[in-house]
Amino acid sequence: MDGYGRVLKTQLLQQVEAWVAAHKPALLVIDSIAAVFDGEAIARRQVRRFLSMLRKIARDYGTAIVLLDHPSVRGMADGSGTANSVDWRNSVRAMLHLSDPDKDDPDQRTLEVKKSNYGRAGEKVKPRWNGTTFTTGPICGPSPTARSTRPTSAVSTSSWRKVPRLARSRADQVRHRSSRG
Repeated sequence: MDGYGRVLKTQLLQQVEAWVAAHKPALLVIDSIAAVFDGEAIARRQVRRFLSMLRKIARDYGTAIVLLDHPSVRGMADGSGTANSVDWRNSVRAMLHLSDPDKDDPDQRTLEVKKSNYGRAGEKVKPRWNGTTFTTGPICGPSPTARSTRPTSAVSTSSWRKVPRLARSRADQVRHRSSRG
């Protein structure tokens, strides 16, 4: 921020933008907001200004940006997954929330579409940690650390349809670009 309370690009965000300009990735994941946002997370104008900087990067280089954040205590308690200013939600096209609602199974998560301007909100996918990564495919088996003895059914690969269209198209571009060598 400058002396007038205006949000400026952090050094890290400037480096990220230079990298995006040089490599033009289809997808950029920033973990987390705190690393690149130097403003007050509850100040609406600052949040909107910062998100407009990210939108400009996305537009200029044709890159989809996924911005990770941790929900507030209230956001975890009410299941909304939100934190700080409502503008973190209002100023973006989509919002996903990853939670661990099944306390008996530490490897199970729920990924829910909380907001989508280009698709249906409320859809859920239940990925499972397989020891290396989260997966939703038929290779999902029972959790080795689950305290429950109930059988675990694998999530079908049709769950891929539940991922918002924009993220799918960007992921397809990533696969296509990486297959070119």
